[in-house]
Amino acid sequence: MSPDLTRIPIMEVTEEKEIVDTLKSHGLNEVASRLVQLREMIAEDPDESDLVTESMRSFAEFILQETHLPVPEIGAGPEGFVEAEWRIPSSGERKAASDESYWGRGDGILAMKFLPTGLVRFAATSGPTGQGKERLRTSGNLPRSSILSAIQPFISRLAVQ
Repeated sequence: MSPDLTRIPIMEVTEEKEIVDTLKSHGLNEVASRLVQLREMIAEDPDESDLVTESMRSFAEFILQETHLPVPEIGAGPEGFVEAEWRIPSSGERKAASDESYWGRGDGILAMKFLPTGLVRFAATSGPTGQGKERLRTSGNLPRSSILSAIQPFISRLAVQ
């Protein structure tokens, strides 16, 4: 079923199409497809808020700069902001690092919400750990251009998959 574009202003549809086309032109077809699917699901439900174009643009700019990351799960919050989520493996098939005990016995998570202001709200945590050990955790709001330094330990684990 195609989305009901009559409820979306023409300017927004054009801008969103340009964002999707840009992602595709950079080889990010899976990300582009997920955004299109998200738009279609939202359009089918009249109670859902439309995707906020500036949030979508902020997400696209982030993912275009960080092409080494795996494709995240993509969704939208109740206010129409794009949300991305990655699972963080404990160790996978690679050699354990010196900080391995902090990463626990299972998946951690990195979640980001792309605000239309250019800020990114984020939270990251390592997986469950053994008795007497603590998880690695961080969260906050930062400009998209500054977020990588705050989440680098989590990003580096995603990039090695």
